[in-house]
Amino acid sequence: MKGSATGIGRKLELLYGLVASRVFHHASTMLSGDVTFARVISLFHLHHHDSQTIAELAEATGLSHAAASRMVDGLYREGVVDRREAAEDRRQKCVELTPAGLKKIEAMRQVTTEAYAEMMAQVPKELRIRLDEILLELEPYVIPSEAERGARPSKPQPRR
Repeated sequence: MKGSATGIGRKLELLYGLVASRVFHHASTMLSGDVTFARVISLFHLHHHDSQTIAELAEATGLSHAAASRMVDGLYREGVVDRREAAEDRRQKCVELTPAGLKKIEAMRQVTTEAYAEMMAQVPKELRIRLDEILLELEPYVIPSEAERGARPSKPQPRR
């Protein structure tokens, strides 16, 4: 049915698949360990959510706590994340991007932008303008506002 959320989802998934292959290829040249979906998701999650506990990363990636902890160990060895004890509960570890990790995320975002731009360059200008207008209209519905992001429950802060 025209306009169905599922139909739109399928079309967006096809576009994402074309772009994701480039992003993952680029990620594999930047990260020295295995490039898994969970690792890339974790890095982007940290980019959008600042400091996170291992439990929060496990939830975001669908990994067990033990698997998320091993993944964080690998990312730490690569120098893309740092771990600290939580100030409220020293048993918890807070994970955050290092400057090197942030630089890698920004490079992956640039590759993503370039891949979409190359794809969109093939689309007639009038259609690109319509798409841009629609995307602007969609923003309030699909992109969390600053207030919504700030309304998250408080989480343990790393000890400095």
